[in-house]
Amino acid sequence: MTQTAGRELDVRALPPAERHPKIFALFDSLAEGDSFVLINDHDPRPLFHQFRMERAGTVQWVPISEGPGEWRIEITRLRPWEEETEIEAAFGRDHDEIDLLLGYLRQDLQSVIGDKKRSAGSLGRQFDEFDGRLERHIRWEEEILFPAAEVLQPFLAQGPGRVMRMEHEEIRRLKAEVGRCLHTKEASAAAVERTREALEALVSLLTDHNHKEESIYYPASEQVLDGGKKADLLRRVREAYRP
Repeated sequence: MTQTAGRELDVRALPPAERHPKIFALFDSLAEGDSFVLINDHDPRPLFHQFRMERAGTVQWVPISEGPGEWRIEITRLRPWEEETEIEAAFGRDHDEIDLLLGYLRQDLQSVIGDKKRSAGSLGRQFDEFDGRLERHIRWEEEILFPAAEVLQPFLAQGPGRVMRMEHEEIRRLKAEVGRCLHTKEASAAAVERTREALEALVSLLTDHNHKEESIYYPASEQVLDGGKKADLLRRVREAYRP
């Protein structure tokens, strides 16, 4: 348990201009691994994006409850991503942020479905950010992590690696389908439903896929790669495919 477990920052009574400075001041006072729960009276997603820009690679953002009237977010200060030395931590953290982007996309699509004046096509740019992050992660694995681990442990290629690559292809197929739907000008109920179905299939597959990577492939990679090889691998990951 972190030192700040249970700490809450309720900003609902504060003037809007004072909220973000107070939140960032508390975050900056945390030790690595410590957290607090932010309580707000509206969706604090703009704050999430501000954290991603101004404290990139150091924040974990976990929605606990989301309205109406009260939003609770657990915010944790992490070791800078550039300083991570473990494969499981580095790749797992990237999973978490990609999952969050996907969750917000899913949430916003539901809003579109409930608002006849909006088109699913309005979510195209949001999808592009998620798509770019996920594709970057897959390339990290297929072009850097998998080859490095499998040359030392061929079993990984024959078993888990083969499954991961097959699922990557299905993930790419589904996200391409979602992308086509979200970039179209068609606003029919049938088109929106196709988008929803493809997105739900992608959520289901990614949830299962990430669990297998985090419980099987990443730990196996940690076992076969010594400290020097892990450090070199993570250096190559940080240098490759920057956004």
